[in-house]
Amino acid sequence: MTYDEFNRKLEANNMSLKDFGELCGQAYSTVTKYKYLKSIPGWVDSWFEMYEKTNETEAIKSKIIAFAEDLKQNDKADN
Repeated sequence: MTYDEFNRKLEANNMSLKDFGELCGQAYSTVTKYKYLKSIPGWVDSWFEMYEKTNETEAIKSKIIAFAEDLKQNDKADN
C-alpha cells in the first residue's frame, strides 16, 4: 500500500490520521511518519479490510434490529 492509497482509505472511512492512530493503538507521531516510508506497514491494509467489514456488519445488524422492532410493533397493532 502506498501513502496515497492509505490516504484514500482514510478518506473513504471518514478518518483522520489521529483517528487511525487511536483506533489501531499507534502514536500519532508514528502514523504521520508513514508519509516518509517507501510503503505502509503490511498490517494496515488488512486492518482496513476488517474495519470496513465490521462497519458493514454493524450497519446490517442495525437494520435487522430495526426491522424486527417494526415487526413487533406491527404485530402488537394487529392484536
